Amino acid sequence: MDMDKSQPHPKAEPEGYGLIPRWFMERTLGNDCDYKRWLRSTLDTTTAKRIISDYYIGGNGDGIDAAIFWQVDIEGGVRTGKIMNYDPATGKRRKGEEAYLNWVHSILRNEGALAEGWELEQCLYGEHLLNLRPTAIVALAEGAKTAHIGSALMPDMVWVAVDAMLSLSEERLAPLKGRSVILFPDEGRGFREWSERIAPIARSVGFSYSISEFMQRNPLCSGGDIADLVGERSAQRAVPPAPLPKPPPSPPPSPPPPPSPLFAPSPPPKVEVWLNPDDDVVRLSGDHAMCPLADMANIPF
Repeated sequence: MDMDKSQPHPKAEPEGYGLIPRWFMERTLGNDCDYKRWLRSTLDTTTAKRIISDYYIGGNGDGIDAAIFWQVDIEGGVRTGKIMNYDPATGKRRKGEEAYLNWVHSILRNEGALAEGWELEQCLYGEHLLNLRPTAIVALAEGAKTAHIGSALMPDMVWVAVDAMLSLSEERLAPLKGRSVILFPDEGRGFREWSERIAPIARSVGFSYSISEFMQRNPLCSGGDIADLVGERSAQRAVPPAPLPKPPPSPPPSPPPPPSPLFAPSPPPKVEVWLNPDDDVVRLSGDHAMCPLADMANIPF
């Protein structure tokens, strides 16, 4: 793991039981990686930045281009970091020869950077967020990626993860004492396992709980989780939509309506002419009721 070769790696003096110096985590947070790129391409910019910052997502800074999911406990102590590489286009773990999985404490131990007698005790992923929102409902997921996407989709809850399906235990869930918890297990075996195991753990630790059937109702694949659902939606958005049908041609414009009788031009007045042979007077209707026969030429017929 080559996070910063410009500085030596002094031995991590135990600040408490099984802790890694915080500065060691902090200098990885500025390293980019494929997983961060996927988050930025999938979520809006503000949400992606919040997830990367809130959950202390680091990068290992070498050719593997892997993400580091740091486990920080409720007191702010750094327990370890899980190192995995992802496909930046799909957000899924790389498979086969390209796959990489390791732990920060394992690498440091092999390099002799941990004090003698240092022992690991894992905590909830995202546990450090619990004290920041002490009254919020806690959403408990299996993996870190599900916690990230859950926090983006349902930010009213504090999302934490146990790291693995079988890591559901009293010791791991002890910081949830007194909280209201909703479990979001993966579809299939995860749902069955957690449904069978959670009741005695909740009674012993002292928290109320319910189990979401969200993924049971939306099984994208065996063992699917909320993050898979988001990936499926992203893939669907990548397919260009079918072209819309062309609208029918517009009908020809209607002829203008006939003018209103109120504004129609008045017809010329009707003039009736008749001659009275007894008095040589022409009798007219209208303004020229009667005039001499000699004046006929001046009447506007």
